[in-house]
Amino acid sequence: LSIRRQRQMCIRDRLNVQPALKNCIVPALDKAVNEMMHLLLEKAVKISVSTAEPLIKKDFSLDPDENHMRIAARNMVANMSSGMMLITGKEPLTSHLFNALKTQFTQPLDPALANAYKDLIIQACSMLVQDNIELCMCFLQKIAIQRSIMELERKLQQEFETRQRSKADGRLHYDPNVFAYHTEKMPEMIRLRVGSILSLIHI
Repeated sequence: LSIRRQRQMCIRDRLNVQPALKNCIVPALDKAVNEMMHLLLEKAVKISVSTAEPLIKKDFSLDPDENHMRIAARNMVANMSSGMMLITGKEPLTSHLFNALKTQFTQPLDPALANAYKDLIIQACSMLVQDNIELCMCFLQKIAIQRSIMELERKLQQEFETRQRSKADGRLHYDPNVFAYHTEKMPEMIRLRVGSILSLIHI
């Protein structure tokens, strides 16, 4: 085994036999994730919702069934927010976790002792971040999905209610401006028509 690999195994063994170290590490990781959560969530949710909203409104503008619109909105924004969190959040979270652990290990030590164990501390922090970053990202992705769905449904609430009122009145809901645009300007193959968008998809 390489020296680096041997050191990693030594660090893991030490964590397994000394629960007190885990009690020191877990709160540090938890605090670091919470410190970054608001910033990362705000960015992922804002971008995904602002992107999904106009697309859903456009694609379902002539579909009178609010449930079709709701399901599509949830699926689209869930995938967008999850991907956006992974793209924009993993690198800054990795850096923040590393710095938080490094501080946690270094602060209690005398400066001379901290410097003597500098390389070991850096290796331990790198290994711990590598072992836990995927779990931390999955947690943030789950929260991002939940919040983006709630936010997008809030923005689409008027669209849902308009379709529900039309259905209660026995009318077929559609946007006349969108209908006129598609009828007059869009090619036949990609033209939207009044009715369920699902019935217009040819497989």
